[in-house]
Amino acid sequence: MKLPDLRQQTEFDCGDTARTVALLGAGYPRRLVKSLPPISTPDHGTPPRRMALLMRRNGIRARLHKRLTLAKAEKLMAASFTLVCPVAGKDNGHNGHWITLQRVSETLVTYHDPFCGFTSKSKMDFLDWWEDTDYRGERWQSAAVVIPRYVRGATVKDCLTVRQRPAPAAERRVGKPRARRLPEG
Repeated sequence: MKLPDLRQQTEFDCGDTARTVALLGAGYPRRLVKSLPPISTPDHGTPPRRMALLMRRNGIRARLHKRLTLAKAEKLMAASFTLVCPVAGKDNGHNGHWITLQRVSETLVTYHDPFCGFTSKSKMDFLDWWEDTDYRGERWQSAAVVIPRYVRGATVKDCLTVRQRPAPAAERRVGKPRARRLPEG
């Protein structure tokens, strides 16, 4: 997958930049990507749950996955998904940051860092780094926002989330009915 080399403009917009890199790398139309509202804030950065939620609210079929393995990440990328990961491990003082995975090989993880561009780490170093804690104290270890590849030739509507209405109460499965005991006599 070919990712664009974009850089963050402020110290807190790495989440927005990583999202843009991932969407453009996944083939989403530039006009759709540019129309998305910012998700980073100076006070809280970009919590993983917020990134996934705001992408879905704006029509991108993003899903948040917790506790991924590198093998699973590699399979998702082989199946044309793009992964945006929160990282913060020991080597950057536990400050939250976002990167976009590019490739997992036998020994290295290659990724795009909105601060410094394309780089790689050994698998062991990457696993130590692949965690974050958001402003609420929620820990995100081996998490990723997983974005499906945009299908060329599809319209923007084709990559938007289809919102389904919940089934009426009468159609919902509530569970097995309880067996009633008949009175003796």
